[in-house]
Amino acid sequence: MNQDTYILCHAVHSTPSPELSGIQLAGQQAGFTLTSASLDTIAAGEGPPRLDALVLASDPAALLQDGALGRLLEAHPELPILVAASSCTVAAAVGLMQQGAADLLESSGPVQPDDARLSRFLSQTAASTPVRRWRLELRERLAKLTPAEVSVLDAMLTGLANKQIAQQLGIGLRTVELRRSKIMRKMVAKSAAELVRLVVVARSLDEGLVPYPSDGAKGADSPAGEPAPASTPAY
Repeated sequence: MNQDTYILCHAVHSTPSPELSGIQLAGQQAGFTLTSASLDTIAAGEGPPRLDALVLASDPAALLQDGALGRLLEAHPELPILVAASSCTVAAAVGLMQQGAADLLESSGPVQPDDARLSRFLSQTAASTPVRRWRLELRERLAKLTPAEVSVLDAMLTGLANKQIAQQLGIGLRTVELRRSKIMRKMVAKSAAELVRLVVVARSLDEGLVPYPSDGAKGADSPAGEPAPASTPAY
């Protein structure tokens, strides 16, 4: 699949909720490819292989009680979710945002393709998708490390030299060097400083954090506009 193709999915969680008849036209105009799947399928990670945005039609109270947003975001970290509702109280809107919804669209009838909130959601999602994909790619790289390699990596992140890592872990210096080489290859890092930056970004997904330095520096292995952490340990 073309990496420039963004995948927009729509699903129904509960009723009453607006019809999503205008989503397809709006998505196409914004450069998305539209697909649909059941909520359970998406939450189980069994839906589209790559998902860039989700429009979810639901009754806000039922959605809050069910905790579906949490399951969706666990399966698809940082997934932009627009909740479409026939009506919503202020308290419910706050609750949905706290659970991870990117925005809320209220419509008493079918969602129109020129709806301002829908257009804003799609344009913002299209702009942020390359960076989100990059973060997810880093997370996948990190997941390929073995427990032994992670132990060496964690020691590296504290600024220890290879000899110190060997002493701390009770392994040979050559073993440290080999594991370090594998870590660099799996993370596609050209230097220790770059490795630290990539690991910080990858782990920020699990911690719900996104590192943004004050100087706005960009890294070599990041998409345009994605900043690197402001500082890295000395080696």
